[in-house]
Amino acid sequence: MAIHGYVLMTNHVHLLASPGHAQGTGPDDADSGAAIRGEIQLLHQRTGTLWEGRYKATLVETEAYFFACLRYIELNPVRAGIVATPGEYRWSSHRGNAFADDDPVLTPHSSFLALARNPAERCDVYRDSFGESLGPDVVEAIRDATQFE
Repeated sequence: MAIHGYVLMTNHVHLLASPGHAQGTGPDDADSGAAIRGEIQLLHQRTGTLWEGRYKATLVETEAYFFACLRYIELNPVRAGIVATPGEYRWSSHRGNAFADDDPVLTPHSSFLALARNPAERCDVYRDSFGESLGPDVVEAIRDATQFE
């Protein structure tokens, strides 16, 4: 799978990913998360599969929703009160997406690449989007989309 955004929290992980095949990005996909599994295990001094506990996923069908989800993910440590800005959090895709820091986990999505022709301008446009608040209705909609009954 191609990972476009992520955040590794102490008790959960958020990924914004595109499947490599029609049945991809599920907990049964043997390669899912292989690129970050070792870092998570080292960080939390644990072993086992990455997909322990309840797996939740939803489709991202529009460009606007893609960017809302990406911002939601990268703002998670800010909402949790861990950091003041998303760039301060080491275990996130934000520095790669917003500052073009080398992050071998990330694969830029075509919508992200379409923000601008060159990486510096693309980062500027992306960082500027963080000046706009994710409204409570957007946060609630994203949370609702990943809840299963």
